[in-house]
Amino acid sequence: SRACNLGARYATDTDLLLFMNNDIEVLDSLWLARMAQWFERKGVGIVGAKLLYPNGTIQHGGAYIGGGGLAAHLFFGQAENIGTFFGTAGWYRNLLAVTGACLLISREAFNKVNGFDESYELNYSDMALCLRVYEAGYRIVYTPHVRLIHYESTTHGRRIPRSDFVRASQEFQKWIQTGDPYYNPNLSYEMPNHYVTMSPAHRAIALNRRLMARLPNKPTITMPDDLM
Repeated sequence: SRACNLGARYATDTDLLLFMNNDIEVLDSLWLARMAQWFERKGVGIVGAKLLYPNGTIQHGGAYIGGGGLAAHLFFGQAENIGTFFGTAGWYRNLLAVTGACLLISREAFNKVNGFDESYELNYSDMALCLRVYEAGYRIVYTPHVRLIHYESTTHGRRIPRSDFVRASQEFQKWIQTGDPYYNPNLSYEMPNHYVTMSPAHRAIALNRRLMARLPNKPTITMPDDLM
């Protein structure tokens, strides 16, 4: 979060700011233009892309708050263009959040919410940024027409500070308790698939309680081993 804010301060004379991980492979030379074009629509604050694993399955098709107990990626691990109860990853959508692995934001929106929250060291600061931008009155858009390969976690090896889990759980409670307004309330918040459920155990609030209860009491959590 601190590094992103530092970069934004030095990116002068631009109306849009791109935040992109160092483990992204571009597939199409028009990808950035296809993201930027959404800002022609009034009120758009953030645009996110479709991210694929090297094997072609989906890593990110947008995000939903409460997924897995905190936040999760839509269509995670699924093949492209497969149909689900939540539709497909081939639809552009309004959402509460998109991943910061490739996130384009207007300078206006970024400045209005004072950028990334530096109390997050590594994870969930992108979700928190999106929520604050949404609450400031902007739209969060996911576009499937920008396809990128994401070699996820090649830098930090899935080691996440415990404090990031705790901070996110506190900050996301409003949405965890009421449900993500862009996610079908009849579907499970369990990962990875979006299936119909009537069980309270599959709601965001129940998953959040279970996740935080089994969080090891150590400074760094190794995913997913420490939560198995």
